[in-house]
Amino acid sequence: MRFGGLEGTISKMKRGDGDRGQVLVLGPQQVWLDELRVEHDARVQLLTPLEASLLRYLADHGGVVPSEELHREVWNHHPNVRSRAARYTINRLRKKIEPDPRRPRYLKTIRGGGYRLISTRIAPHPTPALQLPIERGSFHGRSVLIGALGEWLEAHPLVTLIGPGGVGKTRLTGRFARQADERFPGGVFFCALDQVRSEPELVYVVAQALSAPTGAAEAPLERLGRAIASRGRCLVILDNFEQLVEHGTAAVQQWLAQAPQARWIVTSRARLGLADEMLLPVKPLPRDPCVALFQARAAAAGAQLDGSDEERDAICVLVERLDRLPLAVELAAARARLLSPSQLLARMSERFSMLRAPSRSGRHAALRATLDWSWALLSDAERTAAAWLSVFEGGFSVVAAESVLRDVLDGEWP
Repeated sequence: MRFGGLEGTISKMKRGDGDRGQVLVLGPQQVWLDELRVEHDARVQLLTPLEASLLRYLADHGGVVPSEELHREVWNHHPNVRSRAARYTINRLRKKIEPDPRRPRYLKTIRGGGYRLISTRIAPHPTPALQLPIERGSFHGRSVLIGALGEWLEAHPLVTLIGPGGVGKTRLTGRFARQADERFPGGVFFCALDQVRSEPELVYVVAQALSAPTGAAEAPLERLGRAIASRGRCLVILDNFEQLVEHGTAAVQQWLAQAPQARWIVTSRARLGLADEMLLPVKPLPRDPCVALFQARAAAAGAQLDGSDEERDAICVLVERLDRLPLAVELAAARARLLSPSQLLARMSERFSMLRAPSRSGRHAALRATLDWSWALLSDAERTAAAWLSVFEGGFSVVAAESVLRDVLDGEWP
């Protein structure tokens, strides 16, 4: 299966440039799995990638691992294929890691059971400098939400940030991750899902973020769940999940069961509907932070604001007309170098052509693109309902909506 340009949507978070990768300690020896080397005093033995993968699998899973499982998970053999590959590789490995290969101390053969790696400990996964979506400019008005997100993740494995497009869910998640990464010794991993449409693609993106190979394994979903569990207390961020609610929720449910120490943040315009899910609504910014956001972005764009009461009043009206959506406010502020707040306000009838950012790409480049994305996710019945509900001005009650839609949808409403 091909996944288009998904590689570009993945950011694996690390900290620090001095980490050398995952290390396995066998008595006086250090096995650097990522560097494919065994160090003992001044002596160095080189490993093959297959040998390192075999050691990593045995260390991650602990206990006795049957040779059939090794052939299936490490070699990607079909379950019905009989092979001696594991035996040959383990005999070769013992010459590199055992003081006496004839009397193995670390890599044991369990009669009738398989193989076991004992007297080992595996160092924490490396946590080098966070690589997140670029944070443009200052951050405004979300300190209470960031605090709540941290508290909820202490008590619940899955928190979904839910809100309309352009409200700042991705930005909020990125800011939280930058402040809270020390809480997650297993690592923090950001997965951008705006190009993902299916469960196999979701598995691919998350596996790439964690550097967890799935290969041709028969159960990549389950194998990835074990890889997540091996990270211990880690944080996985699934950004822009709304188009995957139907096809990807079952995968998240399985990973929650397999990796109870992991924590998950999902940003979405729709809930997943899982029992373990906690919903944290992200609403438009309050007025004052919205005004501060406009002023900061306008100044960054080179606008000369005079700070007068009249100017502030115009900005206040402008951000209200933009529904206090951070994306819309930022796009408007980018025009402030050429148009005063009063002039911007006078052109609000042209808001869709005005609120564009040529330097950006994708659905955050323009307000219309964000709305088009949301519209495309609706079913035919939901689009019909939205069109008829546009007759209301300033909101409506459930009773009023039902009175308008009852005859129009004729039982099609889910």
